[in-house]
Amino acid sequence: MILIALSGGIGHGKTTFAKYLALGSQSSHHWESSDLIIDIANALRSNNKPTPKPDDIAGINAWLRQLPAILKSEVHQVTNWQQLELSPRRLAETPENYTMLFTYLELMTQRP
Repeated sequence: MILIALSGGIGHGKTTFAKYLALGSQSSHHWESSDLIIDIANALRSNNKPTPKPDDIAGINAWLRQLPAILKSEVHQVTNWQQLELSPRRLAETPENYTMLFTYLELMTQRP
């Protein structure tokens, strides 16, 4: 499973882009709610663990380990940890997939 979250202002093409992505997959799901993304981000931050630095893969994995339970609770999507776990191999193969995560972590360490 690939989870893609889009954010941006009204009228900037998020829905159009999501519909385009859905054309390539019969099993795609589209949730359009900033509240959902906020709930997931708040649940990740509420674990009382310090936000890991972008270069701390073990720390990122420990921090994200609760994500399958959050996704099950918030979007009723069953996801296993192996689908989400960040590894040096995955990072080397598709570093662009993690750019937003690292940007978010950097911002959270600077301004929690």
